[in-house]
Order: sequence, then C-alpha cells, then structure tokens
Amino acid sequence: MQKRIEAVPVSVMKGLAAWDWPGNIRELENFIERAVILTRGKSLEAPLGELRQSKSHEPVQASMPGTEDNIARIVKETIASLKGMAREASG
Repeated sequence: MQKRIEAVPVSVMKGLAAWDWPGNIRELENFIERAVILTRGKSLEAPLGELRQSKSHEPVQASMPGTEDNIARIVKETIASLKGMAREASG
C-alpha cells in the first residue's frame, strides 16, 4: 500500500481498546487493515464511529486488564504485516 504509518494516536488506541471485538482477532485485524487503507498521513486514522454504532448505544469498556497493550501489539503487527505485503507486491 506504500504507506508509512508512524504513529497511532492515543484517542485511536483508547477507542480500539474500549471495543470488545465480538468478531475476535480477525475483526480487529480487518479493522486495522481498513484503517491503514483509509489513512492519508503518517498517523493512523481509524473510523472509530463504526465501532460506536453498537446495538446498545452504550459506551464500551475494556474487558480485561492489559487489553490496551494487547491491542497495541496487534495494531503494530498488522501494520508491519501490511507493509510486508506491500513490499512483496511491488518487488
């Protein structure tokens, strides 16, 4: 995708950590991939509004301690994986 994502804003990380990800890790990976595609700068732009459209319309809370650290790791791994796929496609 020829993108260089260098930062994930705190607001984005908090939004990702707060969502309970009912579709499991694949849902998170797909969301991050879509966010990378939509990002126009060097800071990840995630469509958090999509997450807030839950059935209950109540704010979601992180379900377990360390959730934000796990999501941060997944975000970094997904972005690195996408960069690798972009290199393979161009080379």
